[in-house]
Amino acid sequence: MASNGASYVIDIVCGAVIDLNDAAHRSRHEDKTYSFCSTGCQRVFDDDPEEYLKARAYGSTRKEKKMAMQAIDPVCNMTVNPEKTLYKSEYRGETYYFCSPGCKKAFETKPTTYLRKNDRFR
Repeated sequence: MASNGASYVIDIVCGAVIDLNDAAHRSRHEDKTYSFCSTGCQRVFDDDPEEYLKARAYGSTRKEKKMAMQAIDPVCNMTVNPEKTLYKSEYRGETYYFCSPGCKKAFETKPTTYLRKNDRFR
């Protein structure tokens, strides 16, 4: 594969791979810059950076425990903390959680599109 000069990092919140050339969402903590895939991940990190830094330091056991407390945004498949997200929607008696108002709106417009898409992965 040819190199295009891109540098990649992992979003410490959701694990998404981010091209640093396109990273619009960044935060500084203790003289280090962290990049995020969305304002949702940036906001969650900014609310409690130590929680995410500890999870990374402790490795997968801590990360797996944290992931068990997460929901998956049915639109973008990003992990979302149900206790912290501002974006929720009820559909057919079930609560769905979203990373952003855009994903929430897309789901509410055509929920079956996203539910069918995600059924393929079950």
